[in-house]
Amino acid sequence: PGTHCVRIENIMMVFGSSDGTVAQVSLPGFFESYNPFHLLYFPEPVTAVLHRQVDDFAVVACRNSIHAVQYVGYRGGELPPATVTTITPDIGIAYQSNWALGGGQICAYIEGTGLVMMTSGGEIDFEFGREVERFTSQWTASGTVVGFDPSTRSFVASCGNETVSFCLQTGVWSTPIYISDASVSGIAKSAINSNGSLYISLESGGVV
Repeated sequence: PGTHCVRIENIMMVFGSSDGTVAQVSLPGFFESYNPFHLLYFPEPVTAVLHRQVDDFAVVACRNSIHAVQYVGYRGGELPPATVTTITPDIGIAYQSNWALGGGQICAYIEGTGLVMMTSGGEIDFEFGREVERFTSQWTASGTVVGFDPSTRSFVASCGNETVSFCLQTGVWSTPIYISDASVSGIAKSAINSNGSLYISLESGGVV
């Protein structure tokens, strides 16, 4: 049992077992078979995972750290076919909904910091969200949802009734809006892109 599951290349990884700090790695080509010694260890429970099917790596977050898990192929014996590299040991992600991957970059809401941008190499731009800092200063990690809209190449972040978006193509923040002003009710709980569009799920009887 675990909390997250991703497929990379020809292996499956189940994260969040053994008090949330261990990932079990399948045998290459056999997604249902697991060597009990093929384990990856994290310093604290895994809270969030990002990956794309076309990549040979995934980005794995804990509450206070972020790591990269990469497929390295079958190595025989008791060595798992994947390795862990720590990207940052002192910045983490609280909830799965707090970050999104798009355009080769990651937009994330860091608890106590605000919205930041992270490259695939792990470089974090803390100045990224300064322009909307006053608007997002009262946001909470538990209520913040970040998504990526491929149709506009924009990251969209919402908390409660408030939303901001940042366009990668123009490098410009949108004017902050209130969801109710767009005739939408309900609280955003999650966001995912599919078939070139961004879909946001709402609770509390949300309608569009």
